[in-house]
Amino acid sequence: MDDSVLIVGGGPAGLCLGIALSRLGISPRIIESGDYRSPRIGEHLPPNAIQALRNLTGSGSFPTPVHQRSSGVDARWGSDTIAHTDYLFHPVGFGVNLSRPSFDRTLARACSEEGVEIIRSARIESVERRRGCWRATLSRPRSIEVRARLIVDASGRRASFARSRDACIAYDDRQVAVVQFQRVASRSDMGRILIETGESGWWYFAYLAGNRAVSAFMTDADLLPRSGPAALRTWWQSEADKTSLIRERLGDAASAEGALQVTWARSQRLSRAAGEGWLAVGDAAYAFDPLASQGIAKAIDGARRGARTIASALSGDRGAFRQHEHEAVDAYASYRRRRQEYYRIELRWPGASFWRRRHTDCERESN
Repeated sequence: MDDSVLIVGGGPAGLCLGIALSRLGISPRIIESGDYRSPRIGEHLPPNAIQALRNLTGSGSFPTPVHQRSSGVDARWGSDTIAHTDYLFHPVGFGVNLSRPSFDRTLARACSEEGVEIIRSARIESVERRRGCWRATLSRPRSIEVRARLIVDASGRRASFARSRDACIAYDDRQVAVVQFQRVASRSDMGRILIETGESGWWYFAYLAGNRAVSAFMTDADLLPRSGPAALRTWWQSEADKTSLIRERLGDAASAEGALQVTWARSQRLSRAAGEGWLAVGDAAYAFDPLASQGIAKAIDGARRGARTIASALSGDRGAFRQHEHEAVDAYASYRRRRQEYYRIELRWPGASFWRRRHTDCERESN
């Protein structure tokens, strides 16, 4: 097999890049370690992200019925007053609480319809670069050799390929998300997102399609109990009991689905977003705090910019990758400033470790 571009990772960033490259007349190949059936944590799409997704895929029908429409966000952040963000007056008129992996399968289908080949359940077993060309051996039931002029790391926060090229991950915090999926009774809240702060972090709650919901507590990894799943569940519930709005939502739960999941939710970036014959896009290049709610919107924007960079590089522009790195640095710096503005608002627990760390970061950046 021989192609100009090999994309490592078939999540939203890799799939959006595949579509964007195809529109530029470049035929990439995507390798995806999964099969789009394993459970994945979903995401809220605000109206601007839906609009960008429609523009990318050329489909005006999104979302499908498997996703929950949302009329906006309610946030208790910085005071006991609830701030309301409503989507009614946006041209799209609604947001979406995604059900994963259904969303990924839909995006993969759109990518395949553009003529992009997706090799599923495959990983890079070995890779080497000779005379300006990559040779990668993929591990599947039968090994496959793939050749490409460029490799794109779209493997998400783990940035697996970039780290194999001696790039490293720099992170600003140690934030994790403790996540629960659950069954809920019928309700008529129009799928609104709920955000509420607490002494040890902040909460996120979203109704999903099919009378399901997801809740997540964002805190720092060292603040979690270390004595096993039962202790984690007890701690998680005790933190929920300290809230008012979240406690009410969790009280609607008919049953939890499985154990609590703990996943990284920190702000991070690669030490370099490109190297000889490779570049990183999406969360592999830099990842945001979930508070930004920009994961997929960022993936779409990064795919468009990454596609232009790749097209320029394949045409002989030696400065294309350097420009890509500069853009990544600028985008992350801009995000950090916005993030600091939000965390500065919450001043009710100045002595709590979670908030003190973030306020200290804000002060350090201001000086």
